[in-house]
Amino acid sequence: MHLSFPRYEFKIKTTLQKKYIFDEVRKKFILLTPEEWVRQHCIAHLHAHYGLSLGLMQVEKKVIFNNLKLRFDIACYNANQKIELIVECKRPSIRISHETVIQVAKYCDTLNPNWIWLTNGLEHLWIKKTANGIEIVQEPNFSPSI
Repeated sequence: MHLSFPRYEFKIKTTLQKKYIFDEVRKKFILLTPEEWVRQHCIAHLHAHYGLSLGLMQVEKKVIFNNLKLRFDIACYNANQKIELIVECKRPSIRISHETVIQVAKYCDTLNPNWIWLTNGLEHLWIKKTANGIEIVQEPNFSPSI
């Protein structure tokens, strides 16, 4: 499926009639679902386009919020090990909605990132934390050292 990203090359293999994609952060092949396709494009884009280090990313990690176990898609850390960016990936058939924003807001209460990226691979919503609250931006202006 075509997404609204530049073209990136991925390692894909087929085993027992199922496709798997290599995750450069987790260093292993992952079942290629529509959401995983979006997630891998986000990782590639953060690394290739924004210069973010793969070594400062985590994928699908659990977070506890009000005794709820949540799992974020991608977190990017700065050199001080503070989460600067949380990415929430949805499969392309799921629209970015109020519910998606609420989901990520729960992560933000716990993790306090400066940036949030919500995407289904077709639609992208970038949110920046500011002194006055949050601001929706067209394109992030963070540096590779976020």
